[in-house]
Amino acid sequence: ESQQKAAAASAANAAAAAFCAQVQPVLDKFPFSRAQTPATRADIAKLFKPTGGDVAQFYDQALANTVLVRSGAGYRAAPGAAPTEGLIRFMTNARRITDALFPNGASEPRVQFSLRPHMGGTTPVTITFGEETFRVEKGNEQPILATWHFGDGASVAFSRPGSNRQSS
Repeated sequence: ESQQKAAAASAANAAAAAFCAQVQPVLDKFPFSRAQTPATRADIAKLFKPTGGDVAQFYDQALANTVLVRSGAGYRAAPGAAPTEGLIRFMTNARRITDALFPNGASEPRVQFSLRPHMGGTTPVTITFGEETFRVEKGNEQPILATWHFGDGASVAFSRPGSNRQSS
């Protein structure tokens, strides 16, 4: 039995090393590091897609039920396994990113959110999220349900008529 555990640990370590080498080029990009080069939508989808993404494949092929077990929004050690805290933390953080960027089984990364505007002034405000634009006026502050579809180089912009545009 101890030989089986040693062989399983060795296989998991080899798979982890291969996985790290495979995903490192994406993890060397912004926002995962302080690099100037940003990760593209394709990079993020390839890494975090819930079905077929690099992290999901690594879990399914090397870790599932032998090293780690899904536990709520994260992972815990499988019975009899002794994964490092770093592996558990990495996989749990990766799962949180996947759940946030691919809501309800989405095939492309996106963030869905609701904004409830509270207008202080009377000047209308235009809010643009990617392809969606909303106009908000005092007295008609309805909740905004927006989806941010990641586009390479896309931005979020807030503007008021006659004022400078604010972008992020």
